[in-house]
Parts: sequence; C-alpha cells; structure tokens
Amino acid sequence: MKRFFDPRNKSFSHVTAILGMLFLCVIGLFVAQHGVLAATPSPLDAVGAGAGLPQTSLPILIAKIIRAVLGVLGIITVILVIYAGWLYMSAQGDPTKVAKSKKIITNAVIGLVIIFSSYSIASWILGKLLDAANGPGTIVSIAKKYSEPLAGSLGAGIIESHYPMRGATGVPRNTKVFVTFKEAIKPQTIIDGYVSPCTYVVANPQTPALCSTKLKTDAVAMFETAKGETTKLATDKVVVTVSDDKKTFVFKPVSYLGNAEKDTNFTVALKPSIQKADGSAAFAGVNSAGYGWNFTVSTTVDLTPPTIVSIIPSVSELQPPGGTVVNTLKKNISVEITFNEAMDPIATTGTYQKNGGATKSFQRITVGDGSPDPVNGSYDISNSYKTVGFTTVDACGKDPCGGTIYCLPGGKTITVTAKAASIDDSNPPQGILTGVNYDGVVDAAGNSLDGNGDNKACGSSTDKVACPGAQTNDDYTWNFHTSNDTDDTVPKIQSLAPDINEGSIDVSNDITLTFNTLLKASTISSSNITLTPDPATYIMWFSPSKTDIPNTLPTDIATQSVIHISHPPFISNAEGGSGYWPRVTQEVKSAYQICMFPSMGDVTSSAKDCNGADPAKPYCCSGSPSASACAVPLPK
Repeated sequence: MKRFFDPRNKSFSHVTAILGMLFLCVIGLFVAQHGVLAATPSPLDAVGAGAGLPQTSLPILIAKIIRAVLGVLGIITVILVIYAGWLYMSAQGDPTKVAKSKKIITNAVIGLVIIFSSYSIASWILGKLLDAANGPGTIVSIAKKYSEPLAGSLGAGIIESHYPMRGATGVPRNTKVFVTFKEAIKPQTIIDGYVSPCTYVVANPQTPALCSTKLKTDAVAMFETAKGETTKLATDKVVVTVSDDKKTFVFKPVSYLGNAEKDTNFTVALKPSIQKADGSAAFAGVNSAGYGWNFTVSTTVDLTPPTIVSIIPSVSELQPPGGTVVNTLKKNISVEITFNEAMDPIATTGTYQKNGGATKSFQRITVGDGSPDPVNGSYDISNSYKTVGFTTVDACGKDPCGGTIYCLPGGKTITVTAKAASIDDSNPPQGILTGVNYDGVVDAAGNSLDGNGDNKACGSSTDKVACPGAQTNDDYTWNFHTSNDTDDTVPKIQSLAPDINEGSIDVSNDITLTFNTLLKASTISSSNITLTPDPATYIMWFSPSKTDIPNTLPTDIATQSVIHISHPPFISNAEGGSGYWPRVTQEVKSAYQICMFPSMGDVTSSAKDCNGADPAKPYCCSGSPSASACAVPLPK
C-alpha cells in the first residue's frame, strides 16, 4: 500500500493535497512575520521609490503567486475531468478504461475540494496580510492603496488650490509656485521677518516699508524629489509674496528649476508649523502632518505671453481689444477675464478704492464708467488661477438665499482694461519687476499679457519693445452697456456626468455638471463643491473648476458654465470600492450673483426635477427633494 508522502503515489488528489499544504506552510511563515513586515519599513524603501521600482511587499507578492498557482491547479482539474469524461465515453464497455476514468474523476474531485479549501484559507490569510500592511478592514486597506500621502488637505482640508497641480508635467523651468488657503494665514509662519503693514510696490518715500520676501524653510520645503528634502531651496533662493487677503502665497525661485538636459521631478512640502491668522494650526485632524505634492519640470523655459480666451459678459463673442459695444447687460452682472493659462495672483488681484492708500490702489486691471476714477471694488482670482473676477462695493439687493448682490453703475457704458506689464527689453516677454511686483498682469512664468492675441507681447506704452502699427501697448480693453435692472435667473443643473446612481464609470474622468446659465467663478470653490467617498473611510483630494460655453441657440447671447471636479482615480467596486458623493451647495452662484435656491435641476434633464417650486423642500438629494440637508458622509 502506498503511503501518503510516497513519491510513487502520483494520484492528482495526493499531489494537490501536498502542494496545498506546502502553500499554506509558506503563507503561515509570512503570517508569523506580518506584524514586523508591516510596521518596520526597510531603509531601501526610499531608494526603491526614488528609482521608480515596484513597491509591492514580499508577503503580498508571494500571496499573489500562490493565488495564481491555485488558479492553474483549478484549470488542470477541469482538463482532467474533461479527459476522464472522454475516456469513459470511448471505453465501449472495457472495464479497465471505465475504472480508470472513474478513478481520474474521483481524484480530480478530491483535488478540487482541496483547491477550494486552500484558496479559502489563502484568501483569509491574505486579507489579514493586507490589514496588517494597510490597516484593519477591507475598504480601508483598499483605500490606502489608492490614497496619496499628504494629499487630503486639497479640497477636503485647508488648501483651496495650488499651481502647478498635483502630478503636472511639462512645467516650465521659470515657473512660480502658488498656494491658496481657504482661510487667512499668519504670514510670519511662512515669510521670515514679515511685519505688517507693508507693501510690495516701490514708493518714494517708502510708506509703508517693503515687505520681507524671505522663505521660512521649516514651513515650506521645495526640493528635487530624487535628492530628498535635505537639498531644499535655501531661504535666499526663493522670493515669497502674499496677497492682500493673506490667503494666497507666491513662491518665486531665484534660479530656474531643474536643468536643460532632462525632466526633473520636484516636491513642495507645506509643514504643520504653518498657522492661520488667529494662531491656530492650519493643518489639523487627519491632515495634521501637512500637505505635499509633486510635479515634473521640463527642460524648457516659458517665453510665451498669456492671452485672453473669454470674458464675461461677452463669452459668446470675444471682442477685439477696444471693440465696439455689443451687449447691454443687467447691472448685477459679474466682470470676469479668463486667460489661457495660470496667472500670477499677486499681479492680478487687489482692491481699488479712491483715496484708499497703498493697500487699496490696485490698477493693473480697471473697471470704469466714464468717470475720472475707476469703479471701487475688489479683484479675485479663481478657476485654477485662470479667471480674474471683479466685484463692486455697491450693494443693490439680496438673492433668494439672503446673500448680498453687488451692482455696477446702471445706465452706463462700462470699460474694462487688463493692462500688460512693462517688458524687460533684454528678455522679452518677461515683465519688469517693480520691487517684487509688476505694473501689469503676467502669467505664472512672469510673461506680460498679449492683449491682441498675435502671439507677441509689446508691453506698456513706456516700453522700448515696439508694438506693431499704431498699437501703443498690449492692453486688452472692452466695453458693454448696463441697464438699471437686475437679473434674478436661478442657476439650474441641466445635466450630470456621471448621472445619479450611474455605474461602470471611468474611474479617472472628471465629474461634470452643466448649468443653464453662466456661473461666477469665485463661487466655484472646494467649500461650495465637495466630493466624498462612501463609506468615508479615507480622505480624497479634489479640485473644482469651470469652463464657459456659448449657448447653442444662435439668437441667444446667454451662455452656460460647466463645473469640472478633478480627483484621483476612484476605487472600483471590483476592488472593494463603493459610491461617491459630489455635493453642490447653494453658495454656487450665477454670473448675476444669484444663488441656487431652491436647489433643483431642469425637469427635462437627467439631473431630475427636485420640485424647486416648493420652498419647504429646498434641498435636492440624488434627484429627490428634501426638507433637510443631504446626508453626505463625513471622512473619518
């Protein structure tokens, strides 16, 4: 009689049993060590990551191999059953062949049972391995597989936006880095020696004094990713400026980033020492470790001037500079300029107030009504630093949500001018720095505006760079009329992509929401538009933006806006993921500053009708009207 471990015993069930036991023993050895493997990172991990090598741990790799081998054994079992069946059918009553076929089927069935048992045990142990490496719970381990370190503050936390974006490629070597916070930040925690009040504009006499521009490297680290944080740019190698509202910081490296030979990956790390204006920590809770991201710098320098791609209120027809008046708009219309690339936020934002002093004398963009002085108001930047908006200080009513509406002077011809910065004639189209700022608008690389869109920049009227023909500068100017009326059109969502409860979507595509009217860019923020996984077991970054599109009706000059929500790849259901909750609040407003109230969609669209006529149910939750706010899960 053959013994179980006798090498002459070649029945499939015995061979399978032995292989299954060997596999389980191997798994068992790694289970015994899984705590150490999960808790003790190897010193070579950083080297491997920097070299771009696969980061799969050895236990997980072996477990995957075991699963593959068990799958192959299953296929062999099926083949043996088919072979035994063929042998039985062709036996023609031969008792020897019939007995042989029955024996093969019996052994194959026994082997199959062993395979299933081995697979079940292996799956259970593999789950424990994943839990040990990534945290308890299947969804947690899967989520951590997709989570990006120090990324949760973008959208879900204190960070509103930054430039370059996460994972951006082809970034020019002469780029600046922008970071915008949702709340005012204490500049002293980022800028060494910062004292308020101060200014970035050179004046004589200098009152107030020029602001300090020295970077605190223990708060913000910028370095080549492969070389590590010990090689971060020194204090005197980065010039830092901050916006008037203390929310946006611009970091300008003194020297070009990277090199001209090969692309270089850079990291920017924002540290926990950064504080809000009230002295509390900017990074708190699950995001208390700070925020960091990477982008890839190309080998080239950007010397292409920025252009204007759309304006409100004339999106349907971009007027030429100084073009004739073509539209009459209600006086609560917003003024917006959208550029083809990210613009320097310090050069494009500020406040103008007649006799307001150095901090309220912004005139790089002006809105005039025929009076000697520009209209009082403030300029903000949003939409990934591509859209500059103007809001007056003249309140003229309330929207349905109780928010204040601000109006331009009514019954006037409004003239808007975006001024090109003076150009360094030795390095065109780079703008000339006046102190640490410019006398006109520039892009993220410091290039002056190309107002007439001829792909050349000739700057201001005082430049040595010659403008073509009778052109004296590269400013962009347009006009429109205002009436004495206001527009109260309520924004409605016309379509969603993906639609409500839609399945099998592309995990990488942006979420898009198409509205029936233009939207005010500054209201498209990560406070008013959120994206949350469900169950909310991990923090996921997201970033909303918008594009403006002409209406399809040729006789209608009204236009529409589309909101885009960028995000990391979703976790598919096949990998243990679940649903996701995009949310748009009533703070998203039309270009006429009207809130989405009651929250609703178009009755004819896939966004469904949320019974907007019923003020008792102002919320729209997955296509159904609700009297209470939608129950969006909160990240844990």
